[in-house]
Amino acid sequence: MTTNSAKSPHRLSAPADLHLLYRKPSIKARANRKRVSMEQLESRIVLSSYELSINQWASKDRLTYSIPADGVAWYHGVNSLNSSFDNLLGPGWKLAIAEAISEWSSAANIDIAQVVDQGGDSDYEGLPQGDPRFGDIRIGGYDFQNKVTMAVSEGPPPSGYTRAGDIQVNTGLNWNLGKDYDFQTVILHELGHSLGLEHPTDSASIMYERYQGIRRSLEPGDLQGLLEIYGPRKPDSLNAQGYGLTLSSPIAVPQPSAGARVSILNGLSLAKPDDSDYFEIKVPQGFIGTSLTITASAKSLSMLSPKLSLIGTGGEVLQKISYAGSWGAGASLNLGQVKAGQSLRFRVDASEPGRFDIGGYTVKADFQGGEVLPPPPPPPQQPPSRPVNPPPGAPPKPPKPPVVVTPPIPKPVPPPPTVVKPVIVPPTRPSFFQFGKLNRVKPIKKATVSKPVRAVRPVVKHGIHF
Repeated sequence: MTTNSAKSPHRLSAPADLHLLYRKPSIKARANRKRVSMEQLESRIVLSSYELSINQWASKDRLTYSIPADGVAWYHGVNSLNSSFDNLLGPGWKLAIAEAISEWSSAANIDIAQVVDQGGDSDYEGLPQGDPRFGDIRIGGYDFQNKVTMAVSEGPPPSGYTRAGDIQVNTGLNWNLGKDYDFQTVILHELGHSLGLEHPTDSASIMYERYQGIRRSLEPGDLQGLLEIYGPRKPDSLNAQGYGLTLSSPIAVPQPSAGARVSILNGLSLAKPDDSDYFEIKVPQGFIGTSLTITASAKSLSMLSPKLSLIGTGGEVLQKISYAGSWGAGASLNLGQVKAGQSLRFRVDASEPGRFDIGGYTVKADFQGGEVLPPPPPPPQQPPSRPVNPPPGAPPKPPKPPVVVTPPIPKPVPPPPTVVKPVIVPPTRPSFFQFGKLNRVKPIKKATVSKPVRAVRPVVKHGIHF
């Protein structure tokens, strides 16, 4: 954030001629750093209401931030942010940073968590993301020795060694919270650069190049740019399968492994402001006289401030604990002595609606004291039978002839005799007319045996017929 630069398209005007400066990341480490006055338009993606940096973080699901201790070398000075702002703003300046980060992280599929800064100068040699000594984004400050530059920020990698995402604050200005010049408004703007956004042409955006008074929320253009990079926030894998959404379908907390007393369930998340997750844990068999402590923690995972509630069989809240106003915190319930085989249900939601209410967390079940009996041994397995070897010198037994089982041959079943019923034709005495006379057939006499009668040969006459 600078002033007096008519060439700079990132100048932020204010009544005291204060400006915001965003130093674009360099492609080579410690070389060819692109300042605002040397901006190259071909290195950006220009869109209607937001603008994206060409450089992006390698892992987009989780980032960390930290505040280095006073006394470390911080770019063009020595870090004094902690003592300067403690005296000027009190402890509220750290809350302002946390609320600004939560405003960005809750709007997209990314978690940003505060971690401990173990020291090291700015742009210390190391990993640009995931360095275990400090956060990916480090926020420090010193007196710039001028009254025209408010802050300077770095974009995502690649940029030097570990300088990517870092923010420098001018501690020599008269900062305020809730009135000009509002520190939370400026840090919200600078964090957008750390996440990969640049100055758009939309004056309503928090990323607009000019300071325009107090702004604590993101505008539609800011959200569009953020979602373009990180995508919309998604439910965790268990919620996506329908687990944990209601008391009747809770997430089962796994029992401790053999010989252990602690069980941890990772990969959980509250994806909406009014989100709740329900869980069930069963005390393992053999845990005699043990006590149980349940913890829901977002420490080093997100900005979430979880609330933990023990739920009765009818859905009533039996115990609860939360830490409103904290971020990246944990909440624990000591349930006292529990019985083997007992089932307990609990719920995790946010401590405050609309404030540190979205982010990832873990659940831990810790069984303490008492006695843990070893599991019963499995039933003995019968060894496979082995053939008895004959004594040495004994003649071998002749092999038993194979038993051939011949199936019985079925006897043929003769078909049933065919009974032909005789057709009985009663004698008839037909009557018919012939030549006008009624001829009657004489009654049939009984059959008598007679001698065979020779057949009469026909008489053939030869000659000419007329």
